This record gives sequence, structure tokens and C-alpha cells, in this order.
Amino acid sequence: MDLARYTALFLSDSRDHLQRCNELILAWERTPGAAAPVAELFRAFHSIKGSSAALSLEPVTAIAHAAEQLLSAVRQGSLVASVDVLNALFAAVDGLALVMSRTALLDGILMFWVVAAFGCLLLGMVLRGGRQQR
Repeated sequence: MDLARYTALFLSDSRDHLQRCNELILAWERTPGAAAPVAELFRAFHSIKGSSAALSLEPVTAIAHAAEQLLSAVRQGSLVASVDVLNALFAAVDGLALVMSRTALLDGILMFWVVAAFGCLLLGMVLRGGRQQR
């Protein structure tokens, strides 16, 4: 397997997915009740997660999985779509772009901290009131 070729293809495809994610988050912000942006965002993060897992890019996989879980909670109704949710998704896109742009430069420790920081951001978003009140 030509890992360099597959990694280059992954990075190219993922950049397209991330650009589309930004567009979808903005569309969702304009029409918060729309289900289509949520479904498309989920698919984009799912694609990034699957491809990165196949290439053993664990930090990318972890961030994409966290974003996917966030969107899954919104789809299931256990998390209300809010500005905090949108900001967390923008942060996921930015974090993924950062990690992917530095894939060859970052060592495991720094990657760990990028993933940990994103996890803390999601936790903070939920604790600030992103959960639906029942």
C-alpha cells in the first residue's frame, strides 16, 4: 500500500469536506430547524472519521468522532441546536484543519493536547446549557 498516496488523497478529500462543513454550519445557523444541514454535516464528519481511522490518524479520528456524536445528539433530540453547538462544530472544523495541516509536524504529545482541548470545548458547551431541558 502506498501510504503517502492515500494520505495525500485523504487530505485533499478532507479539505473539501471541511469547506463543505463550514458552508453547512452557516446554512444551519440561518435555518436552525432544517434537518438537511445536520444530516450532511454528520456524513462529512463520518467520512473524515472513517478515512482517518483507516490511515491510523487517531487525533483526526477522535475529533471527527466527537463532532459526529454531537450531531447525533442533536438528531436524537437529546441536545438542542444552539449557538454553542454551532461554535463547537466550527471549532471541530478548525481543529481538524489544524491537525491535518500539521500532520507531518506534530508529534503524539501535541496531537493529544489538540484532541483534549477539543474534548474540553465540547464538555464546556454541554455544561453551559446545550442540553435540552425537560
